[in-house]
Amino acid sequence: MMINKNLEEKYEQIFKNRIVITEIKFIFAVPKFFTRAKKERKMNRKVSKIPKLHIRKNDIVYVLAGNSKGKKGRVLDILVNKGKAFVEGVNIVTKATKPNQQDDKGGLFKKESAINISNLMVVDGKGNPTRIGRREEKGKLTRFSKKTGDIINNSK
Repeated sequence: MMINKNLEEKYEQIFKNRIVITEIKFIFAVPKFFTRAKKERKMNRKVSKIPKLHIRKNDIVYVLAGNSKGKKGRVLDILVNKGKAFVEGVNIVTKATKPNQQDDKGGLFKKESAINISNLMVVDGKGNPTRIGRREEKGKLTRFSKKTGDIINNSK
């Protein structure tokens, strides 16, 4: 075989020149500058992979799908990495708890469960569900209703 002949020739050269046998390991090694360049490329990548969402905390939203379809509620919390949100009065589940030191009585209680953000639509100032656009005004990015063109108030 061709590979075996090449190896045999390299072994002979090593023994003729009286080079240390440990150098045989490095015959097929990848040069260090290749791996260094690969690491540098990884370091230059954009670190933030958090998606830009169309809803924010305290927005009034309309539910498009699920058991709570058609309801409106205020966003209590957003799980950005999971793409889910907690909405007031929407997707309510019953949880069972045992008695403990903080709560003497156990039992069943109802609370909001997370709902997928794709099933939510922001409500504009007139109370209609609308899609969201972004435009720059006075050096800041503001959200506006695509249906009416009105700016959606972020502060509440």
